[in-house]
Amino acid sequence: MIPQNAPERKKAFARFMILYLITTGIIVVAVYFGIQVPFQQNQKLQEQLANIEKERDFGRTFFARLGEAKSLLDSVNKPGVQAELVDGQIDSRLQQLTAIVEKDSVSEKRLYQEIIKTYFEIKDDKKRIRASGDKDAQAAEFENQLAQWKAKYDDCKNTYTQLLTQYNMSVKR
Repeated sequence: MIPQNAPERKKAFARFMILYLITTGIIVVAVYFGIQVPFQQNQKLQEQLANIEKERDFGRTFFARLGEAKSLLDSVNKPGVQAELVDGQIDSRLQQLTAIVEKDSVSEKRLYQEIIKTYFEIKDDKKRIRASGDKDAQAAEFENQLAQWKAKYDDCKNTYTQLLTQYNMSVKR
């Protein structure tokens, strides 16, 4: 026995299968993207976190070495110190810092270069203080310049901290 409405049945079954395949496909695609997108976002966030940690580690290393140069700068004009030897050590430390900044791909390379430039200028100022004959008058002048450079250094350091904070906040968004 052949049913009389066989063509309508075939048409209805075909429509059902098409609708079933479309809805199943939509569900499969939604589940796939629901799983895949968070993994991609997680990977991007991990990369950003690695960059921030690299930047922070570089800053720590840089400022630790800069502290060594600063202690040498503080001791260069003390009595009984071989000034030329200490100047050579200061030059060596500052050149190492310059090489580190040039080699690494930090976002604030210019800031680090300015800090190093400031330290070179402080070293030169201290050398001029030692070489000057009228030490009292020039010492006061150089102390003023030193205070200005230290203020400029502090401003640069504060700017770096603010930029790093802004960068961290933008990453969190």
